[in-house]
Amino acid sequence: MKGRFYAQLPDGNFLSVTVWPSKNTPNSDVIVTEIRKPLEKGWETVTRLAIFRTPEGRYVHLPERRKPTLIYCQKCNTKRLHTYAEGKWRCTVCHSFNE
Repeated sequence: MKGRFYAQLPDGNFLSVTVWPSKNTPNSDVIVTEIRKPLEKGWETVTRLAIFRTPEGRYVHLPERRKPTLIYCQKCNTKRLHTYAEGKWRCTVCHSFNE
């Protein structure tokens, strides 16, 4: 993480901005803005906005995250939870990409 900033809103929720280095593209960042609600145990994300900054300095709105889904992993040879990233499903166990 490169930086994290947050402020409490008048309704008790929190606004946060986090800057992460890109996992796959050198010299680029992912900027995530969230409104989160404190719960008795943990947090609930009310809304989220993610922006990708390219190495050339352009900004691109990233699509909403998809919830992890149980699908067949070719490498693990069994059904595993997968997350959706960069237009592909990625296994949460072996981290291989599946179409």
